[in-house]
Amino acid sequence: TVLDAIYSSISNLERIEKYDFEITNLKNQLSEYYYSLDDLVSSIINKYSNQDFDNFELDEINSRLAVYSDMKRKYRMSIEEIIDYHQKIKKEISEIDNYDFYLNELNKKIAAKNDELYKLGKEISDERKQVARELSENIVNTLSELQLKNTTFEIKFTELEKFGKDGIDEIDFLVTFNKGEPLKSLSKIASGGELSRFMLAIKSHLTKNYHGQTLIFDEIDNGVSGLVAYSIANKIKNISRFAQVLCVTHLPQVAAISDHQLKISKTKDNERTSTSICDLSYEKRVIEIAMMISNGDVTDASKNLAIELLNK
Repeated sequence: TVLDAIYSSISNLERIEKYDFEITNLKNQLSEYYYSLDDLVSSIINKYSNQDFDNFELDEINSRLAVYSDMKRKYRMSIEEIIDYHQKIKKEISEIDNYDFYLNELNKKIAAKNDELYKLGKEISDERKQVARELSENIVNTLSELQLKNTTFEIKFTELEKFGKDGIDEIDFLVTFNKGEPLKSLSKIASGGELSRFMLAIKSHLTKNYHGQTLIFDEIDNGVSGLVAYSIANKIKNISRFAQVLCVTHLPQVAAISDHQLKISKTKDNERTSTSICDLSYEKRVIEIAMMISNGDVTDASKNLAIELLNK
């Protein structure tokens, strides 16, 4: 042992100390260390020799370790993962045993979220109603410019019982185009020409949101002519100041006001139909617009009118 080795070193120093007086000092120091260490070892031995060893407790620990070892093989988990899994299962069992309590807590959370959702939906609804009043006035003014001077328009809000993907509002456009008639849903009373002008009025007030975008009007001027056609052409022209506009039209007034005019033609060859598109020069535009004016026949009068339209 370490103590035996130290004691042997002391004995060796005693044999040679007569030859060197400094050896005596070293021997004395080592002796002091030896006796101090011997006392310490004795104290430790006395302390633990008086304690009883519990074989039953050791068996319990070994049994517990064996259970963990079996679980590791069964679930292919580490000890930490097994403990976490145990806590998870314990929580699930608790939720099952206390089903009513947990269900009540969840219902409280759902009710709180519903209140929060309704509050947000109400804020959105209030903003919509504020914008709707301004939009209604603007649309009525624009429809008057499009020769629908007796229009009354209202955006109707109906609060839904359940939240929808668009919030708490169901919205309907109510309109009448003649004085003295009641407001009715736009989809039920508007003719093709009226509906086209109504859509154009909406688009003309949303152009600030279309900067750099492309808008396509597919025969939005359908069912109109004369002064109304000029009004529609001017509105489309104004929209084109903020966005690129592609407009499919058969009206000479609308075609003439465009910056570029393209002609789309369909041809049938060997039982197949193909479509071609051509960018028209000024001279070809005169011919095409003259054909629109004169129902397909180009006359001097229709050409002169086409030139007049283009110059405007």
